Amino acid sequence: MYDYQTAASADLTLEDAQRIADFGSVRARRKLASNSRCPLTVMWVLSLDEDVQVRASLGLNSAADDFLLNELMKDRCLTVRRRIAGSMTLGHRRLAELMKDTDPVVAERASFTFKTLKLEGILAI
Repeated sequence: MYDYQTAASADLTLEDAQRIADFGSVRARRKLASNSRCPLTVMWVLSLDEDVQVRASLGLNSAADDFLLNELMKDRCLTVRRRIAGSMTLGHRRLAELMKDTDPVVAERASFTFKTLKLEGILAI
């Protein structure tokens, strides 16, 4: 429970993040991966996590940098790519890349998200 609360904290320290990434429960690592205060160096460690949901949560983290997102978009696991393809924060360029994914579900989900973003942009005018 403590690790989960620490992983979700806005006051997350590098030391706590590293400890949770290395030794925390799957639940705590998932929460850490979704925390925008997670240090980038720890995010890279989490990008190699064996748990699919940890990597998927990381792909939805708004603080993940461009290089990390590019790697996650090529993840070997369809679940990771499918979750990322539904992210409204991914941006048009990345969604366009995912629309070319070899998995039809990833491609279709990215296309739907792309069209939704485009429609939101039109309606905001």
